Amino acid sequence: MPLLLRLSVHRPWQAELTVAEISQKNETKMKHILTKAQSNKPRILQICVLLASTAFLPLGIAQAQERKPKKKTNLEQMSDERQRAVFQKIREAVAAGDLTREEAAKKMEAIKKRSQSDNGLRAKYAEAEAKMKAAVAAGKMTRTEAEKRLARLAKQLKAASGNEPASDKMRAVAEEIEEARKAGKITDEEAREKLGALRRRVADSGKANDQRMRRQKYADAERKLKKAVEAGELSEEAAKNRLMQFKNRLWPDKE
Repeated sequence: MPLLLRLSVHRPWQAELTVAEISQKNETKMKHILTKAQSNKPRILQICVLLASTAFLPLGIAQAQERKPKKKTNLEQMSDERQRAVFQKIREAVAAGDLTREEAAKKMEAIKKRSQSDNGLRAKYAEAEAKMKAAVAAGKMTRTEAEKRLARLAKQLKAASGNEPASDKMRAVAEEIEEARKAGKITDEEAREKLGALRRRVADSGKANDQRMRRQKYADAERKLKKAVEAGELSEEAAKNRLMQFKNRLWPDKE
């Protein structure tokens, strides 16, 4: 016969419960507590994850800002555009058979190295640009004045890099001469003499460059025809005729 447990200390009217019933009731309470704890577990995890993500959020933003590419300066954009244009001309020369792939690769590599050497000029431009912006912000000069000075500096740096066409170099130096004349540093007569000497120098330089390029093209054609003769692809007579025709195209003013 089951043992009876009387709960009549404070409530004599309390119903009598068996040990088995009390055990079952306690087990039910325990399951309820465990179930509630488990149901709260995902919420606790969510809170922990949220706190952790909030803590690392500034770090993620900082890393994203570091990965964001810096905006290129005007000088860098002009340099990149000029390099792409030259590379395109080299590729066209390869396609036309005027250059071999090896020659084109050497030319491109030389251009890349020369472009890397321009980093000092770009840094100089960036420094000047920052100073101009600060001067505009301080009211020491207008935005228009700053833009003009930066444009003039960009032309000067491009001319100093040695990669700029002769016409652009001449324009940059001519502007310097004109600025000196306006500032009273040189007379009108001196300015005219300097500009005249500049035009003659640029013209002579252009002619020299043109002749050098023609001689280079002739030497390349001569070398290719010689290889064709050695490989049995062309006779010596045919090679001479082709070379003569090519020479006449390069120097049509010569008989």
